[in-house]
Amino acid sequence: MSRCDLDAFKARAAQVWKDVQFESWAPRSSRAWRLREFQSELETKGPAGEADRRFERSVRGLERASSSRRGADPFAGGISEASLAAWAAEAEAAEAAEAAGAAEASRVSQDEEFVCALALPGSLEEAREEVARLREESGPSLLTGRELSCMLYVKYGFYHDLAIKHDQFSPAGGRLVSVNIYYGHLGQRSFPLTVGGYMEKMGVVAEAVTAWDSVAYVRSELDQPPTPRRGLPSRPRYDTAVSIALHKSPTWNDALASEFFLH
Repeated sequence: MSRCDLDAFKARAAQVWKDVQFESWAPRSSRAWRLREFQSELETKGPAGEADRRFERSVRGLERASSSRRGADPFAGGISEASLAAWAAEAEAAEAAEAAGAAEASRVSQDEEFVCALALPGSLEEAREEVARLREESGPSLLTGRELSCMLYVKYGFYHDLAIKHDQFSPAGGRLVSVNIYYGHLGQRSFPLTVGGYMEKMGVVAEAVTAWDSVAYVRSELDQPPTPRRGLPSRPRYDTAVSIALHKSPTWNDALASEFFLH
């Protein structure tokens, strides 16, 4: 083989080798991914810092300004640096005011919870004394939410949840109205009510019992020790409530109760 033929053969071999290389035949997207022929987002923008946060606040301020001027184009004539700075300051002030409002609301809520918690006795002896004091103050015909919650604590050892249950199987039939005492109670992790919400609910139930002239009946039921009745448990369980049948009270007035229900 002559010198010219050898050079030509080397040139063709070099061209073939170049053609089979990944950089020669692969699509641009594949080359960019495999060979890293692109700039990452971090390389393009740089690490997030105060400049990025200022830009975000400027955008939020711009959105507020554009929403307040519905008919105007906020981008007309360009945006000056002074405008961006003003919008950023406005957005930052709004964020600070929102955070301060949330902190104040949280503080007020905690204060209310603390006051309500002080109203609830923490021992059976204190609860008994509180029941006696409240009965002396309110008399035989008035039931308060605090007394109702304290009676639950004295009988069961917990501030259980309760609600009014109403059934009427036919328009001609009498109403079956009861106070159901449920397993959920204050201090339980899954209990959905706060102390304030719980006391408010106790007050609503106590007002209904008072309006139906069933105060003495409810007091007598809760003053008795826990006893199973008619196959029901003596204490509220997670699957079964304890029921106080108001419609069995000797002072129950079905016509009076009908004013409280839609059917």
